[in-house]
Amino acid sequence: MEGQDFVRVRDLCALSDLSDSSILACLEERARRDCPYTSAGHVLVSVRPWLQPSSQPDPHPTQVAERAVRRLLASQEDQSIVLLGSRGSGKTHLARELLRSIVGTLPASQGTREKITAAALLINAFSQTRDHQSQCITTATVLVDPQLGEVGGCHFSMLLLDCRQLEGFRVFSWLQAGLAPAQRAALGLEEGSPPLRGEPGSLDGTLRALGMDERLRHSFLRTLAAVLPLARGEPSGCAELLGLQGEGLAGVVGSPAECRRVGSWLYAHLFRWIVKWVNTGLQPPAGSQCCALAVVDPVGGVQDGQPAPPEALLTSYATEGLLNVYCQRVFEWEQDQYLQEGVEWEAVEVECNHSLLQALQESGGVLEALCARTWEGVVEGLAACSAHSRDVCSPSEGEVVVMQSAGEQTYRVDREWCQRNPPPSSSPALRRLLGSSGSPVVQQLAHSLGQHSPDVLLGLSLGPLSLTQRAEQGAGQLLEWVMTSHPHFLLCIRPSETPDAQFSREAVLRQLQALKVLDTALMQSCGFPVHIPHSEFVARYCPALLRGAGRGAKPAEACRMVLERAGLKEWHIGK
Repeated sequence: MEGQDFVRVRDLCALSDLSDSSILACLEERARRDCPYTSAGHVLVSVRPWLQPSSQPDPHPTQVAERAVRRLLASQEDQSIVLLGSRGSGKTHLARELLRSIVGTLPASQGTREKITAAALLINAFSQTRDHQSQCITTATVLVDPQLGEVGGCHFSMLLLDCRQLEGFRVFSWLQAGLAPAQRAALGLEEGSPPLRGEPGSLDGTLRALGMDERLRHSFLRTLAAVLPLARGEPSGCAELLGLQGEGLAGVVGSPAECRRVGSWLYAHLFRWIVKWVNTGLQPPAGSQCCALAVVDPVGGVQDGQPAPPEALLTSYATEGLLNVYCQRVFEWEQDQYLQEGVEWEAVEVECNHSLLQALQESGGVLEALCARTWEGVVEGLAACSAHSRDVCSPSEGEVVVMQSAGEQTYRVDREWCQRNPPPSSSPALRRLLGSSGSPVVQQLAHSLGQHSPDVLLGLSLGPLSLTQRAEQGAGQLLEWVMTSHPHFLLCIRPSETPDAQFSREAVLRQLQALKVLDTALMQSCGFPVHIPHSEFVARYCPALLRGAGRGAKPAEACRMVLERAGLKEWHIGK
């Protein structure tokens, strides 16, 4: 390692001494020299210093997007790009870059590319806080017609939205962008709350770009403007914004606590409505046979050492599940593939998080224990989990500590959890009131009460689903889909706790170990980190190197001719 120029090390597999310390030193030096991206075989590691722009050309996240696009077109199989990492590691920012790269790489019908970009901005504003922290698991799926080689549409899904603290969401600052004082006053927006710097244009302009007509835009903006005062427990003026007559709203919301619950409920269902509306407008043309290329941006990391509510365990379960998919595909599946292809190979053992997932999900696990009908049942269930799993312990009643990959996290439940009041959507009075609204958006919200939406699964206790049912319908379906696709991975590292802090070697090392970066590099350096299907390899390299000499040869034989002509070593052609 001594004397090695880390800036020139684009792939960790090329380090002369592969160890935690050498990887840490390499990533620190490269980040300091404006090279935040480093490969580990076919996996990309990002140490993005607080979203600062980088001029590094290679390797780069856009290359991952291009590789996924090429594989989709060659194999006509679904692809996924999964970002893994702790909170604040730049996953959501990279997800936007990847989506922009995918729709920019392929041709698209007029207006489709612009609508996808506008939809991504809108949905991120609804799901992100002002400090760029995502509050749900976001999947943006570009639908590609492999026959035409063009973008046919897009589909967004949001899992386990956490909207208990509404004031921090970016959409409320964006709501004010581009509005005149009179327009702000009409929406009841306070003076002295300027929009965040960098917000693109206006919310009204983005809705217009997506094709929303003026009446629906006006109704949507007024409904959104009513959410924040309701969430503060201040219903005054909200009835008019929601298109309601008389004093009906004040009678339904009752106490300030109920008013806040209605505000959170209204925000969550408004978000669900806009995602469904966006997806309807971005459907591919009828009859087209599209493959999916999904960018998956999960919520990651522990909650800064603070006890978390039970609902947060759902996002942790999904994140741990995606990490388990990573272990299966990079370590287990790849080694199995070597054996199937006749490659001489000595198995590499890597400890994955199978036992943790079992402790969370299986019958009698933590998720099921938290859904017991009584307080005594919760306490008894958590104690049983603690007795049977080394990854879980229950130090006190209603408290469970889970040894997650990113660190130890405490989840706390109290008696109120077991006796929680029914959600606002179950109130017949609220349903009737919203149904009488003159606002088209509010009317549609009232009509959809209690209906299940596959596009947005709410993380709050806003419906009849239990935690275990939510895990199956939300995270479980996502994990199953990623496993059936061909996944590509980006591992995201947070270099420091704050933008002005120095590179924290201790914190970065913990993240490297949680994401198994050393194991990944060792595995890739011992094996064959680049896997290219025969058909894709032939299409890319035969015309340039064989100049017709390989015409008529079988794909595997044509690959061999190219590799021998290029004089490359350390390659293997699979069956």
